[in-house]
Amino acid sequence: MTYHSGAANRGPTRRQFFKIGAVSAALPLLGACSSDEQGQTPQQSDSGESASALFDPLKPPTQLIGAVSAASVMTLTWSAGSVSSGVPRYQVYVDDELQLETDKTLVTLDGFADDRIHAFFVRTIDADGRQSASTAQLVREVATPDDSSRPPFLVAIPAASGVQFRWAHPTGDRNSTPAEYRLFREGEVRPLAVLSADRVSGSAPATHFFATGVLPSVENEYFVVAYSDPSTEIGESLNRVRVSAYDRTWPRAVDNLQAPDLAEAKQDSATVTVSWSYNNSSAPFACNVFAGERFIGQQTQGTELVVPVDRIAAGASINLTAVDDAGYSSPLSAGVEVAGSNAVRSRAFDGEFRTDGFAILDPEDRSFIPVGSNMSGLDYFWNEKVIGESAAAAENWRWNTVRIGCGMSDWGAISGGYLYFRNNDLRRIVDEYTSREIVVVLSQFSKGAQGQMGSTDGLLNTAPGSAPDGTGRSIAEAMTDWWVEVAKIFADNPYVWINPINEPGGDLDGLEGQYRSMLTRIRAVAPRTPIVLDAANFANDIPNSATIGAGPVDPEQSFVLSRGPNLMNDFGAARGYGPVIFSIHVYSRWPVNYGGDGRINDEQLAARMRTFVSEARRRGVPFFVGETGVEDWATEYDSASVRVGLYEQGLLDGRPVGVWQEQQVGVLAWHTSPFSGMPVAADDRDWFSVTDVSEASPQPDAGVGLWNYSHSPG
Repeated sequence: MTYHSGAANRGPTRRQFFKIGAVSAALPLLGACSSDEQGQTPQQSDSGESASALFDPLKPPTQLIGAVSAASVMTLTWSAGSVSSGVPRYQVYVDDELQLETDKTLVTLDGFADDRIHAFFVRTIDADGRQSASTAQLVREVATPDDSSRPPFLVAIPAASGVQFRWAHPTGDRNSTPAEYRLFREGEVRPLAVLSADRVSGSAPATHFFATGVLPSVENEYFVVAYSDPSTEIGESLNRVRVSAYDRTWPRAVDNLQAPDLAEAKQDSATVTVSWSYNNSSAPFACNVFAGERFIGQQTQGTELVVPVDRIAAGASINLTAVDDAGYSSPLSAGVEVAGSNAVRSRAFDGEFRTDGFAILDPEDRSFIPVGSNMSGLDYFWNEKVIGESAAAAENWRWNTVRIGCGMSDWGAISGGYLYFRNNDLRRIVDEYTSREIVVVLSQFSKGAQGQMGSTDGLLNTAPGSAPDGTGRSIAEAMTDWWVEVAKIFADNPYVWINPINEPGGDLDGLEGQYRSMLTRIRAVAPRTPIVLDAANFANDIPNSATIGAGPVDPEQSFVLSRGPNLMNDFGAARGYGPVIFSIHVYSRWPVNYGGDGRINDEQLAARMRTFVSEARRRGVPFFVGETGVEDWATEYDSASVRVGLYEQGLLDGRPVGVWQEQQVGVLAWHTSPFSGMPVAADDRDWFSVTDVSEASPQPDAGVGLWNYSHSPG
């Protein structure tokens, strides 16, 4: 292997041996990082051979950074990888040769020749010696101490559709940051990206870019150059990176998937034993068993299922479908009639959540009202600490539900911006929080919905090739593929709920159709998982075109009230599946006087909220408030929504409360991140350090109201 810088070929290298220095107390280079990223320990970069590698517990480190503190001395630091259990260890390689193993994420190496280019990378290893994929290679000289006038580092995180690059502004004593950055691929004159400062606002140029169209498994070298103006170069980043995108093969549909052959359905006094054989060359992912149109069981291993007889109505016909790995189902098999039972129990599956009309019931059949907050998760754009803080959620805040926002780094960032990796171990988040019986609502925030990427109706783009990952899939197909993988992983955990689209647009018929397409596949692989469906009109469930004045929400314009019952009938308990629950987001649309001027008063807003609840109760449609908070641009309107919803206008057991608590409707605040502009903690605190109501964010924000709700008697 040869190493080079610019056009100069430095020639072949030989193995060198390096000494491990003492682990430094701090890496000086970290001072160049954004303050909101310092100290984070991201859990994962996306690498692997298949979609499920995204959730593989053995994850490589990310963000390998190197700094030269003296001639021939290199200090390396990286963001942590993870293993399924125990403490991860790391293998450090120099010029493709293993140099050391350590459980630290910062090491110092010396003994380098100062006239050669070297390449560094790190892998995670577990207790069994299994290796993760490697970080991108950091390529640079180890000569004189670092030049503070140049960008101090460049890191790269590979993905299936490209590479995420990030770097830092120069750290020298400069009057201003560079006016422009250009990202280059070695051997090419034209830059991959030009990122310029905003001349109007004076903001600095971005220090991140997601490069698409990178061929999988083709390794290239990249570097970034800073400019003081478009014609004056400051200098190249102190290191280059050598990296490739990786192949990912999503599970695909089985061509001509055949229905199983039902051998028999044999009934005794307590059970029905159903057996079958498959017609395809390989066994599908699962066989789903139905009594008439009602789901009664799933078998992912073997060709026999024993079903309690009280799940089966008298005289029902037993039918089967085969389900492939992508969540597509075969036609129904021919049926076999069984005697069944005249007393089919209402809770067909024990130990799971269910709904009873408007009410949500927990696995012990107790009333369950979701109260908690939104949090950052996998590939997200904020990075507050979530992993390791479930005790604060459960014991301090007394939350029973959190909503974890996820992105898809294979598409770049959520909206083209920066991604953080602190909370990327999705399995670990789920295991930690659900072990405390906290419901984890998984939500997907990737770009593609809400009018992005060519969609004009606020729905997932269905145009072939609209997914920016080179697969030819539409956004809708790719998003559903992602959810099928997630659903398979967590199908046996009743405390994991799936919220497939965040804040869709206002086309009620289009949204219902999109949900039906997604749920058909999700239900095939995770029939019992609770599903949370966001309402239309960016989940506010009130269209801008409403003409209701100061009155209640029009049920015909409400997705929850008009479309909810049919979706519940087809994908919920009526068909033997897990519950379907709805979510509304209560922001500035709720206090608007539609057809009039300005906003309605607090009493009118309280009446609007109460009427919405009573209409949902009458229809038997359960819902909770999935987001609420106060945005700076809409303070007057958002403040009213939070004030009436969480603080005032309600009465419960003689105590003044918000309307949602009075009506026993759950609320999840937006957000635990201090960068959200609507944090649940007071300005000087992290969410997990709050131990008293005085440390929560006060009115007009939601923190104090949320604390009071979760700490209320009963």
